Formats: sequence, structure tokens, C-alpha cells
Amino acid sequence: MSEAPPARARVATAVLLAAAAAVAFALRPADPDRALAERLIGPAARVPGGGPPAFHNGRKAVLFFERPGVQGLIRGAVVLEGDAVADVLVLTSTEGHDGRVLQSPGFLASFRGRPARPPVVVDSVTGASVSSRLLIDAVNDRLRWWSTEAPR
Repeated sequence: MSEAPPARARVATAVLLAAAAAVAFALRPADPDRALAERLIGPAARVPGGGPPAFHNGRKAVLFFERPGVQGLIRGAVVLEGDAVADVLVLTSTEGHDGRVLQSPGFLASFRGRPARPPVVVDSVTGASVSSRLLIDAVNDRLRWWSTEAPR
């Protein structure tokens, strides 16, 4: 027959389990999309709706997008300030021979200052016109959602 553990041991076990649960809760992974949005535009509220996440802070917003590319997933974000595109970021892409063709500074810079409503028209990256078009379409889809469907 085994004896029941003393009350002191049961209390110590319960305290250790509670501490472990508290540490696990505190160390849970943060929402990386929210973290990036807040780094870009400051404290932000999540915009409800289907599809990739979107966050806004007054006249600023970050609209994430995902699109299948020629060689894999293209994932990025459109940053808005007021009625203009402030930036387009490519977060994940394996497009092109080095996986970085869509991160061309000139290509991404061509979005800046454009009106934050579709269609945004920019030139494709030479040698990656299909991949470029997919990214441009993803940006326009998110702008269309933002301007017509996003609950704010």
C-alpha cells in the first residue's frame, strides 16, 4: 500500500504547477502580425473580417496579404497613411532565382505615394513579370477590400 503524499508536498506541487502555467502563458508566442503592424504604425486595433489580418491606427493601416506565387507563397503587407500607400513589404517570397526578386527596392518603392485605392498600377520587375503581377494583384485585392468591405 502506498501512502498519500503529505499535505505540504501536495501544496508544493500545486504551487509549482501554477507557476509553470503562468510562465507558459507569459511566454506564449506574441501575434507576429500585430507586432509588425505596431512597429510600423504604433498601437493598432485589429480590423475584423475574413482573409489575412489588418490593423489600423487612425489614418494609418497595415493590410497583410498572401498569394500563391510561381515558386511558393508570397506574403507581405501594404502600409497606408491617409489616402496613400506608404510602403509595400514582402515578408515571405521564394520568387526568382535567388528568392528575392520581389524585394527589389525600385519595385517596392514604385508603390509609395500611390492612392490607397485600386487599381494601383506599377511596372513589373524585368524577368519576373508573372511574380510581379501576382504581388501587384495581391496589393490591389487588399486595397479593394479596405476601400469597400473593411469594417472600421
